[in-house]
Amino acid sequence: MSEHTLQTWPHFGPDTYMVLQDMLHHGKLSGVNGEWQRTLEGRFARIVRTHYALSTNGGTNALLAGMYGLRIGPGDDVIVPGLTFSGSAMPALMLGARVVFADVDPLTYNMTPETLEAALRRAHNPKAVVLVHLHGLVADVLSIRALCNRWGVALIEDACQAHGAWVDDDRMVGSIGDFAAFSLNSSKAMPAGDGGLLVTNNADIYERARSFRTFGEDEDEITRELRPYRSSQIGGNFRLPEISAFLAVRSLTALPAVQDRARENGALLTSILADVPGIVTPETDGRDHTYHKYRIGLPARISPDDVVYELRKAGLPAGRWQTAALCEDAVYGNHPESCVVARFIVRHSVILFDERHPL
Repeated sequence: MSEHTLQTWPHFGPDTYMVLQDMLHHGKLSGVNGEWQRTLEGRFARIVRTHYALSTNGGTNALLAGMYGLRIGPGDDVIVPGLTFSGSAMPALMLGARVVFADVDPLTYNMTPETLEAALRRAHNPKAVVLVHLHGLVADVLSIRALCNRWGVALIEDACQAHGAWVDDDRMVGSIGDFAAFSLNSSKAMPAGDGGLLVTNNADIYERARSFRTFGEDEDEITRELRPYRSSQIGGNFRLPEISAFLAVRSLTALPAVQDRARENGALLTSILADVPGIVTPETDGRDHTYHKYRIGLPARISPDDVVYELRKAGLPAGRWQTAALCEDAVYGNHPESCVVARFIVRHSVILFDERHPL
């Protein structure tokens, strides 16, 4: 297979280039409450059906700002699945909290109510749960929401790989948790170079996170003519640049078609691989899957590195993504016993296609 037969990602049309040229010409590159920033936030909130949306300069920083909004800090435990990107867990650590890992389902790769409850029982002072919709597959968010309510802990949806996914006929991913975070990285379904979005229905979380992204200042006091530069809380520069905000607006317009194509291609690939002996294809468990990544399980006797090498040699993009479960990282204290299934998955699976050539 030649690389020329594969469509590269991301891709934008000539009309996008013209607007970018105008932005560069007029120096509209950054700032507080930018035009494209506000447009993106308003449109995204309407689509996800939340009261608020807040743009940031990364999906991880959207989680960080939201966790600050939730008042997560020293002495708190935050539950995170053992199979995810480090950005799901690192913000909790940065705020002084402790990360407690929950194992995942061997077929969906997502945290389940059962694995979450086991982690909650191990935690000393659980404050929040980060539920990752891994690879674009919607997790059992309604059951986990109910479980979080019973335990009195906040639910955070990490939807950085699940833009536009549906929980049911009426609710989208991101609308169930106390807040949710999305990524605008170039590899994602809403590419903008880099960036993130936080969505919530909670005014306190939103206001604290909004101030956090601009050095603890009150953004309502900042105008084109005047910026008082007064901080009332901690914060930093976590704002989304205007160019990235514009690209995210364009990507948002294209998102339904992008995700429909991914769903179709994912289903087609699953049907093709269904009869291949030893291959475990993604299990959706009847939930929406937008196939940000397409992971296949391999027989234990087969080296995933050898499979990746052979696929790449044949011209098919492939990779490992993670080579160890997050619970094995030294920065989190190295607790491999907490995620046995996650450790097995990363050692016996590969990802088909890659960030430049997604489904």
